[in-house]
Amino acid sequence: MSYDIETLAQSKPLVWNEMAARVTDSGGRSASSSRSGSMVNPEPETHEEVVTIGLPIGTVTFLLTDIESSSLMWGQAPNEMSEAVAQHYAILDRAVSAHGGVRPQEQGEGDSIVAAFSRASDALAAALQAQIELHETAWPTPKPIRVRMAIHTGEARLRGESNYVGLTIIRAARLRNLGHGGQVLLSSASRDLALDQLGDDISMVDLGEHRLKDLARPEHVYQLHHHALQTSFPPLRSLDSFPNNLPVRLSTFIGRQRELVALGELLETHRLVTIVGAGGAGKTRLALQSAAEHIDQYSDGVWWVELAPLTHPDGVALAVANVVGASLSESQDHADSIASHLARTRSLLVIDNCEHVLNAAAQLAQTLLQQCPHVQILATSRAPLEVPGEVSWRIPPLALPQREPGSALTVERVGQFESVQLFIDRAKSARSNFALSDVNGATVAEICTRLDGIPLAIELAAARTKSLLPSQILEGLDDALRLLSGGSRLLLPRQQTLEASIQWSCALLDDQPRDLLYRLSVFSGSFDLQGAELVCSDEVLAPMAILDAVERLVDQSLVVSLDGAQSGRFVILETVKQFGTRQLVAGGELDQWRTRHATHYARLAYEVAPLCETGEQFQSVARLTAERDNLRATLTWLRESGDVEGLGDMVWSLGPFWDVGGDKFEGATWCTRALAVLPDSASVVRARILSLRCECRMSLGEWAGCWQDAVDGITMGQQLADPISHGRASSTMSTLLAFSAPLAEWRARWDETVRLLTESGDRYALGGTLTWGAVPLLRRGYITQGTEALNRAKPVLDDIGSPLLHASHQVWESFAAVAAGDSVRAEQLAQQALDSNALGSVTRTRFAQTLVDIARAQLGKHRPRWQAHVEVAEGDVQTGELLAAGLSFLVGAIEALPKDPRRAQ
Repeated sequence: MSYDIETLAQSKPLVWNEMAARVTDSGGRSASSSRSGSMVNPEPETHEEVVTIGLPIGTVTFLLTDIESSSLMWGQAPNEMSEAVAQHYAILDRAVSAHGGVRPQEQGEGDSIVAAFSRASDALAAALQAQIELHETAWPTPKPIRVRMAIHTGEARLRGESNYVGLTIIRAARLRNLGHGGQVLLSSASRDLALDQLGDDISMVDLGEHRLKDLARPEHVYQLHHHALQTSFPPLRSLDSFPNNLPVRLSTFIGRQRELVALGELLETHRLVTIVGAGGAGKTRLALQSAAEHIDQYSDGVWWVELAPLTHPDGVALAVANVVGASLSESQDHADSIASHLARTRSLLVIDNCEHVLNAAAQLAQTLLQQCPHVQILATSRAPLEVPGEVSWRIPPLALPQREPGSALTVERVGQFESVQLFIDRAKSARSNFALSDVNGATVAEICTRLDGIPLAIELAAARTKSLLPSQILEGLDDALRLLSGGSRLLLPRQQTLEASIQWSCALLDDQPRDLLYRLSVFSGSFDLQGAELVCSDEVLAPMAILDAVERLVDQSLVVSLDGAQSGRFVILETVKQFGTRQLVAGGELDQWRTRHATHYARLAYEVAPLCETGEQFQSVARLTAERDNLRATLTWLRESGDVEGLGDMVWSLGPFWDVGGDKFEGATWCTRALAVLPDSASVVRARILSLRCECRMSLGEWAGCWQDAVDGITMGQQLADPISHGRASSTMSTLLAFSAPLAEWRARWDETVRLLTESGDRYALGGTLTWGAVPLLRRGYITQGTEALNRAKPVLDDIGSPLLHASHQVWESFAAVAAGDSVRAEQLAQQALDSNALGSVTRTRFAQTLVDIARAQLGKHRPRWQAHVEVAEGDVQTGELLAAGLSFLVGAIEALPKDPRRAQ
């Protein structure tokens, strides 16, 4: 060093209030006053005023409308249609308003509206008024505008304050789709409520029961009759109007709107679409709903063929023939006979549960596709049919609750996700007064997440609300296979419980894929092919056979390929994992494979984590981040199995990953767990873990614990003559002293730290310590000396090659440049640090951004965002410390820090 403490103490530093005076915003006001509230206000934001409509809740009557043949009319006369649609909206708005209705926002699609009423009679009166005026209007279009309407009453839930969500409004839309232009249809619920309020000139025509396209219970439909309206219409467009044998479902269809659209698009361009997914994923229900949605496209029928009860492949052709009415004979191949029967038809054949008779189903499908040009097939299976021309479409899980950045996961938001909606609907079937609330909302969300959004698992869990609270159900998911039982006795045994469904899938596997599946249950989170090969292979299941076995498991939907195989990683659903673990326990193999798993990931930690402190930082952090769950599982296994030495070694090895990867809390947690089981006597591993924990605690702002760990680490490192633990603990202590101790006391500790780290060859810690050697000088205003210290650190950092150390060094260089008034250089350095994406922690990133703002403010580029940074710093002592070290307008944040960490409580 080119200075000594005595000389430095006599020199005149640049005091920080002088620096702050240099930093002014574009209006010339000093930034130092920002904490007192005198900062120049930012430009006012402009917002469009949102009018919140008071929507009825509870039992609500919905009026839904749309224009018949709207798309065709737009194509024929777009200009005239634009004028006509505007007229039509004005007529509907007048009618709705006149009878006390309100229109929620963003509910319609196409040329349609939704209106909500507190009384069914008001909705009926509005529909009548609108239809009369629509009928009497002279339209500019070649043909008159004809609007079909439906009225339905039921329980309604709000999505936010401006629109509705739930089954009532969906059923109203299904009812509307039955009708024709000029027709007003009512459900039995609305008819019963409005009946006593009808005038003498109004009546209702009973149109009988009709199956809506949601395949649930039939709806008794009525038509509004009035002398001013058309009274004669074609038959309703219900499922009963088209040839089909689609089965009635007693439960409602929840969500899956995106999936229905995707399947519809596939059926428009492909003749064989196979819905692939695990048992209980909802393949059957989705195929049924998709068939119902498109039933009017198949003039000769939609035919449902159930293969689940079959026990022999020969039954496939017979099952199809029985459904479509084909005659089979011994003189002709059965597939050819069916093809001859269907050859001239435009039909959709829905073949459900093909997995256990896969070859027979595939052969029949291929024959039909070759000989029946207008026949399409929608199949469901746990594996693809692998027929030429087939499109295999893997069903996703139901949408799971997710917290959007900056927003809380409220009960209202939780209730918008398909998985939660399914749980609520099925829970109400088990216990009629069940409702989502502030008390159980987060628990229900966690249940759905733990069950990976699998419909069958969610339905079975919801059924338990009959006798258990949601919190008890969540607790029981640790043994989900035992809890999730009790499905309908009317179902096949493999469809009654989740365990039976998984067991059925496993029974369809050959020995090698089945053995691999059980062994893969020791993985946590996801795994890659290399991990599977190293952990799961043995003399029976060779490494070269793992790839084929994994592909087989993916085909059977027991293993899921993440990101469409782009990442090269795979995952096992939690319930399948539990089933596999049970099989390993039953065979006495669990400890064997968990030990193999732990050995592999401990070795990975030893080999890869140190590289996080080199030029391979990004690759190494990404590699270990992908394996984070497996690393945690390994640490847990080492702890549970009593391998104290292995636990300590792995915790120490992962230190660079936790540091550079930014997860200091996890690092501190595992350090504490390791220290709790390690012998109390002095040991190298104990000393090193103490030094690691004090680093983590410093980043977390745990000052008292950090100081004590540093003291203990130094003491034990000295006792054992271990310069690594001694040097690391000393480095943390010197950092603490840099903020609070006299310069001479800090310098003595810093010199000792540099000596120890040089002796130990710990280049990474040395590089960081050399950079931090400038910080006490800079924050005291010794800008020239601090800049010289930063320059001396550069060669060491260049030799190490760590992007994190280099970016952190650039931040402090930017800090020095700000203090020296070199705003151009300050902005450049801080921005380079940000652009490197190597700063890791939120603290360092915020600090760098603050420096960019300050430099740009000095240059007059824009008004600074200081106040936002000050607010962020409150409650975050580490950020507050760093920001306060910069300029006096942030000095208030440093007051929360202990003046001497040795006496911190």
